Amino acid sequence: RLTAANTRIQDKAIELGSKAPWIYFHLGSIAQRAMNYEGALRYYEEAIAHNDQNPGLYIACGDLHFKQNHFAPAINNYRQAIALNPNAPRPYILLGDIRLAQKELGAAEELYHQALELDSESAAVRFKLGQLASRQKDTERAIASY
Repeated sequence: RLTAANTRIQDKAIELGSKAPWIYFHLGSIAQRAMNYEGALRYYEEAIAHNDQNPGLYIACGDLHFKQNHFAPAINNYRQAIALNPNAPRPYILLGDIRLAQKELGAAEELYHQALELDSESAAVRFKLGQLASRQKDTERAIASY
């Protein structure tokens, strides 16, 4: 739904053009909240066209693809985010989530462990590892993960 505030943002984006990729990111966020995934993806891709060194933009694109079960493009986006910032755990977690959705439990676990190496205090990763162990009926490992 396009509100007056959204219209002002869109007008500002048109006015600033390629000088402000963050505007396109915000427009993408607005479209995503409205569940207009195609529109959101276009805005995020426009932002990337103007700033291809921002891993967060690739994560945003990957998230949209993942929500639609378009795993291959999501994987490509998350890998690009890792290439730009290999020390960030989030893309590894998201790749693990995709592998889990694809029922590739070993690959998911490996990716979660990579994320845990980058952030050993991550409760989210420990929870995911616990869930994965529970799913594999490994109660001892599940308890240790939590």
